[in-house]
Amino acid sequence: MDFNGDGIGDLIFGNADGEVIYYSRNANGDLHFEEKLKANNVAIQYNSVASVAVVDWNNDGLLDIVLSSKGVFKTWNGMSYSPTPIRLYINKGTKQKYKFTDFEKISLDGTDEGFRPYAHVCVADLNGDGKKDLLVSGRHSYNDDGWNAYYFENTGTDDKPAFGTFKRLTTEGKTIIGYFGPTMKVVDWNKDSTDDLLFGMTNTDYHVKIYLGDPQTAISTVNNIMKANSIMKAYSNNTSFVTEVSLNTARHVQIHVLGLNGRVLKCIDCGIKPAGTHIFEIRHDDLTSGVYCVNCVFNKRGFEWKKVVVTR
Repeated sequence: MDFNGDGIGDLIFGNADGEVIYYSRNANGDLHFEEKLKANNVAIQYNSVASVAVVDWNNDGLLDIVLSSKGVFKTWNGMSYSPTPIRLYINKGTKQKYKFTDFEKISLDGTDEGFRPYAHVCVADLNGDGKKDLLVSGRHSYNDDGWNAYYFENTGTDDKPAFGTFKRLTTEGKTIIGYFGPTMKVVDWNKDSTDDLLFGMTNTDYHVKIYLGDPQTAISTVNNIMKANSIMKAYSNNTSFVTEVSLNTARHVQIHVLGLNGRVLKCIDCGIKPAGTHIFEIRHDDLTSGVYCVNCVFNKRGFEWKKVVVTR
């Protein structure tokens, strides 16, 4: 996401105080704090626990802000938090210098009332029709069993989105449920040209869950990044990353080495391996000392990963 038009990806996120924080990145990859983003020359502040999606909402070539937050504390139907409308800030500046003024409220299901009490937003073309859709994690009502992932299909156009009735995202016939404001990100996690869903959990479940998209039926299977019973081991010797994989049935195996920035540095396709224990090596002579992630992908879907330290 290049916010200042210099061709380098920058970082924008919402903080616990409801503000929108902007870091620029230089050519060396270093981040530099720029400012708290402003609207009408005043720092944006929306209740607390702000959730931000940065997207060219109206296809004018400028990046806009979709913003939600934690609801305001009050008594509502015997509960604690008010609904939280989702705000849209349209960029009226240039690629090099943004300008936000008054926000609009995004209408969902015929109302701009919003969600309660924590609503996190994500913008993505989930159904592949070339138009941006909206995903919201929150509680549409207090009858919901936990915080659901709500999918609002874009019934308008890509440059003038409009949203009707939501659908709750499901996996294997069950509603995807999180607790106390799970965050979301749509990304092709396993590089199979199908969108997957990262779903961050809070409360007592501090996991990030991966709902892998099926090319035929979209999001359908769940894998947890943190697994108690690993079937892989990974470590480093003087020359290579060494990955030991124990399979209880034949599986297709791929090994990826990633930097801590998420960039894939190396990848080998090991093909289909029979049940049993297999050892794979990837040389790291060309890498500097540091911490890397070794990711083992099974059948191009389920995966496990380990952090590995390389020292020189």
